[in-house]
Amino acid sequence: MTISLYPYVVPLLEENVFEPLQVTEDDKDKYINIIYDNYINKGYAEPLSYALYYATKYDVKIDSFDVESIIKKDDCILLLCALIYARHFKLGKILDKLKKVAREIKDNGDMDEYWPFTYECLTIGILVDTWKELKKKNVSFLKAEYR
Repeated sequence: MTISLYPYVVPLLEENVFEPLQVTEDDKDKYINIIYDNYINKGYAEPLSYALYYATKYDVKIDSFDVESIIKKDDCILLLCALIYARHFKLGKILDKLKKVAREIKDNGDMDEYWPFTYECLTIGILVDTWKELKKKNVSFLKAEYR
């Protein structure tokens, strides 16, 4: 299957396959799970991020979702996509793990490198300085449906 051989094809699926070809919900479910399964054990964070994005957008639960594997990838955008996915499906234990990771990142002084994830994940009480002020003003860098 092309999506498993060429990770650069994954970001193009929505615009060039799902929408114009009116892919059925069942097929989207199948393809999203295939993408996730094919890339979770490889070194590519981008196709995994897209798998989580697609899963959230099309309301597809990923059968083999494993937050620990995602955390190990150490990728800000992938972590942010996992946060959005976990919020969408109300995965409390996974949200707790991601909040713990975000707190550790902040406490280790790596917030600048991971700010999209840590800012969106942490609450006002944990954030400091400018980040705290932005949160107080309800600033988010995500679309409303992904908060």
